[in-house]
Amino acid sequence: QGPDGPAAAQVFAFADQFDPMLCHLARSVDAAGGWLHVLGLKKGKSSRLPWGDVEEGSDTRSNEPWHFADKSVMLKKHFFLMKAIRQLPANTTVVFVDAFDVLFQRPLEELVKIYEQLAAPYVEANGLWPVIYGG
Repeated sequence: QGPDGPAAAQVFAFADQFDPMLCHLARSVDAAGGWLHVLGLKKGKSSRLPWGDVEEGSDTRSNEPWHFADKSVMLKKHFFLMKAIRQLPANTTVVFVDAFDVLFQRPLEELVKIYEQLAAPYVEANGLWPVIYGG
């Protein structure tokens, strides 16, 4: 529940530091009919993964060095999201976006409607509600 009532979808982003682009994202989510849930600003940098963080200086591949000082951030954000969505009612539509290079240009209601249209054939064929990545 937000200041204007329930939104069509809950929008989350992870940011372990402030950047002005976060304000632009928040404003675009507001204009789309929702509000932005920012994860990680308070404890993102100090949190640790359950099994320990990724060591400094290690690469995913020798030709692809990580561009983050904290290489664990790519996993940490999913733990923050998992904790946040546990508090939501069942069947809530969740949109998880990058915090610094995404802007919403259409209403969240339209996003949910199109998602449901894309998912409908899968639901009919499998009886399960899918998670669509990059759809």
